Amino acid sequence: MNSKKEKLYYDRLLLFMLTYGGILSFAAEIAGCSRFLGAFMAGLAFSTIKDTTLIWENKVQDIQQCLMAIFFASIGFIIPAHELFQINILFKSILYSLIAAFGKFAICFAYSSKNKIEKLIVGCSMIAHSELGLILILQCFESGFMSQDLFIITCWAITICTLLGAIGLQYTIKR
Repeated sequence: MNSKKEKLYYDRLLLFMLTYGGILSFAAEIAGCSRFLGAFMAGLAFSTIKDTTLIWENKVQDIQQCLMAIFFASIGFIIPAHELFQINILFKSILYSLIAAFGKFAICFAYSSKNKIEKLIVGCSMIAHSELGLILILQCFESGFMSQDLFIITCWAITICTLLGAIGLQYTIKR
């Protein structure tokens, strides 16, 4: 961003992207969908434009890290800690996480590469990505579609899957 004119262009483009994201989020919520879907659609609309990716990386990256920390902390504050370690909740959480991990890992069998390490990396990467799951269950819980016990079990399952995926991915990459 060398000239003042170029800086002004990037600032206006960022403002337009954020406004567009806000409008789509609002529209999605009015339509009965998740506001996160609207934000996702706005990001998708701009994802192939080189300047917008550059702007996002340069100007929003620091804010994004802070907001992500606040988001994950907000989920942690909702979960009652005294209920996390009940035997029935732990058992169901482990069972659900193993089923989910296997289901996510199964994608590696459909991956067309003949390289086993690449297949393992794809499978472990699929297990580890669970951020969207946290967003969805939080919205379900806050909307009253999910009981507190199911919310806790699902949080555990997502957390366990994320840990299993990260450990598996690290082990596979080292090989």
